[in-house]
Amino acid sequence: MRLGIVSNNSRRRVETIAGTMDLPAVHRAVKPFVWPFRRALKILGTTPHETALIGDQIFTDIFGGNMTGLYTILVVPMVGKEFWGTRFISRPLEKIVLARLKNKPEVLYGKWDQ
Repeated sequence: MRLGIVSNNSRRRVETIAGTMDLPAVHRAVKPFVWPFRRALKILGTTPHETALIGDQIFTDIFGGNMTGLYTILVVPMVGKEFWGTRFISRPLEKIVLARLKNKPEVLYGKWDQ
């Protein structure tokens, strides 16, 4: 299994965290654009079909991962400080989307062909 980090955060912050775990990383990713996920695939040497993305934001992580063809897993966000745009714009919109898609997991998590 290979692990990596794709983050919208600064180079310094991402390299600090990735360095402590000796993981490759893509910083300033501008998610949900597809190119940072493709860059991570190239770094990891994997294809979309054999790669899973774990993220806590629908509009950046999950949407970008699904557009790249990755198997996506939405997790509950960690408690703590968040960027103001995430806290006041993304999270309230995510609650609405999750409520409407409650019975449609394939939309949130993508489809996984065996």
